[in-house]
Amino acid sequence: MAGRVWTPQQQQAISARRGTLLVSAAAGSGKTAVLVERVIERLTDPEHPCDADRILVVTFTNAAAAEMKERISARLSALLEADPYNARLRRQQLLLNRAHISTIHSFCSELVREHFYQLDISPDFRIPDDTEMALLREEALEAALEERYAAGEPDFFRMVESFSSGRDDSRLLSTIGTLYDFVRSHPFPDAWLREKEEMYRAGKPIGETPWGKEIFSYARSALDYCLILTRNSLSALEEDPVIGAAYGEAFSSDLRALEHLAELASTGDWDRFSAALRAYAPASLKPLRGYKDDPLKLRVCFNRDEMKSTLKELIKLFGESEAECARDLEDLAPIVSQLFLCVRSFSDRLEAVKAERRLADYSDLEHWTLRLLVRYDGEGMTFTDEAGEISRRFEEIMVDEYQDVNEVQDTIFRALSREEGNLFLVGDVKQSIYRFRQAMPEIFLRRRARYAKYDPVRDEYPATVTLDKNFRSRAGVTGAVNFIFGQLMSRGLGEMDYTAEEALVPGASYPPKETPDAAVHIIDLSRSDVADAEQDADVLEARHIAAYIAEKIGSGAVVTEGGETRPATYREFWILLRSAN
Repeated sequence: MAGRVWTPQQQQAISARRGTLLVSAAAGSGKTAVLVERVIERLTDPEHPCDADRILVVTFTNAAAAEMKERISARLSALLEADPYNARLRRQQLLLNRAHISTIHSFCSELVREHFYQLDISPDFRIPDDTEMALLREEALEAALEERYAAGEPDFFRMVESFSSGRDDSRLLSTIGTLYDFVRSHPFPDAWLREKEEMYRAGKPIGETPWGKEIFSYARSALDYCLILTRNSLSALEEDPVIGAAYGEAFSSDLRALEHLAELASTGDWDRFSAALRAYAPASLKPLRGYKDDPLKLRVCFNRDEMKSTLKELIKLFGESEAECARDLEDLAPIVSQLFLCVRSFSDRLEAVKAERRLADYSDLEHWTLRLLVRYDGEGMTFTDEAGEISRRFEEIMVDEYQDVNEVQDTIFRALSREEGNLFLVGDVKQSIYRFRQAMPEIFLRRRARYAKYDPVRDEYPATVTLDKNFRSRAGVTGAVNFIFGQLMSRGLGEMDYTAEEALVPGASYPPKETPDAAVHIIDLSRSDVADAEQDADVLEARHIAAYIAEKIGSGAVVTEGGETRPATYREFWILLRSAN
């Protein structure tokens, strides 16, 4: 962009193009500007120029697609003003109207309508609104259940009892619908169902099943936590010889027992670990007179109570023997099979009624596109001749908000790429908020784990570039964000560790100020001037926020925009809630 100075990482994301590039773009890092500039440089490359209609740009929303096209057009117009007789620039501006800059569903719709005859579908299908689709789903769900009731299989009635609340089948209907939506986010739903069904009949030791592995993983984390508490307590006991003499032996015994349990947990031997866990009996603490409210005593006693409470929760998870767990899985297998039968029956009935009425939902568009591009033989998938032909239309495939794609969408991108050699993927897994729409941020994380950091000297691919500089916020704001997420975010909670590589780096320049950039406000409900029997916490919080905003406006608070300061207005204040309700 004319007059703009790019950071080294931004320039790499713009210029590196000899293979697939994954860009991890933090909030406020100029991601959209980088995307636009990358497109412009592809269109105006003096040695290997690319036409605008030979780049596929996939965005998350229609609004983002429109903004992208508008910004590319504005850049081309600015270049034409400086060079009005440049025929290539004029051609690109014309081709921009035909450029493939859209959501994945708009692109899939174009492909499906182009190849409808190969897919054996009606070319004049339409997308129903949410109300119409909800009614069709309800009818198909009820018909699927009626069919299974009529079959009268005992295992089906066991499944109904497992999921229904007793009064009606609403919970079961919801479960079937949710599972249907989830499996449709996978490329081959029926294969996914068969694979999960087989897990209940695998006959493996419990510690080797997915459930056993998950429980043992939790047990190891819980024991690590208990070990930290106990070691910290032992270290603290050294501060006071009297308390240490009374409690040291018991805490040392705890430590030895916990280390033994941790060693057993690492073996995955269910029965041995379960027996040792239940056999552990913490030693009693010796009497300690005159220390009732001593802070050190209270601290180590709290740590020990927390440790014992954690072990009690573990005992609940390991309450059954391996043989009993195996029988549970064996007992669950026919129930799972019946649930999956209901999902398949619902799917078949819904597909039939949509075909009859020439309707398609967004998931249909993806799966029809997948059927055009991919063949699956039960063992693996191969790309079709059509996939090869369509992939030759595009020099590069750019995907924005890549952290929110699912397996179906990612498979489509792979099929359209040239052996995954011309993908440009941009996203930030920390901003993935669409799991309820079947987004799978683990796809982004898997690629990032496989790709090496981009080295401009070696210029090897696939590679990853990190845009970590935030150009929106002051250093105090980014510092507060880094502190909070550095404490909370881990692979166990959030699917990733919030390390220095993930941290936001302030990149904007702001005038210095004396007030803090971030603050925590605590409303003390016990204060007489705050407490009110007729007011709940939400009302008090709202009044506090209103008073804060009024004080800021009244005191002449200023904001910085475009490098200049001006008085703040009400639109500068944002109130973010967990829920709109």
